[in-house]
Amino acid sequence: MNSLIKSTLKIRTATNVFKILAAQNRNFTISQASFKQAEVEAKNPETPLKFFGSGAQTFKTKSSRVGSFDPDEIPWFQPYLVIGSVAIFMLYFCVLREENDVDAHLGKSLFEQVPSLESTTLISLYKYNSENNIDNTDVIKRLLELGVDPRQIQ
Repeated sequence: MNSLIKSTLKIRTATNVFKILAAQNRNFTISQASFKQAEVEAKNPETPLKFFGSGAQTFKTKSSRVGSFDPDEIPWFQPYLVIGSVAIFMLYFCVLREENDVDAHLGKSLFEQVPSLESTTLISLYKYNSENNIDNTDVIKRLLELGVDPRQIQ
């Protein structure tokens, strides 16, 4: 009997704590029905989760994209600061900066960057054109310039 009184007291204390939390936060709601629903879901994991009446029904996706961000808390100068910083960076990067070796490499074509790429691409194109009866004269001419014999391609 004594343990029954203790467990009842614990339940009442927990209920009082939930009432206090609910009074402090209007979004916090809890009821005995939700406790029972959670117990049923825990007992039978094969049942589908309920959308209506759950927190998912009232969830706003904006809070997952933005978080607890309040647009009114943005300083008035922040958009101007971001635009100004980007403008100064673009001015420096596009106009004032001197060219270096990285820029020279960026100016080269992909075939100049990877020497074996052109011959590999031409061999694949030669095989494709041969299988589909497409004219290969330009491909053969370029393969011969690169020193690859088209007759030896399998």
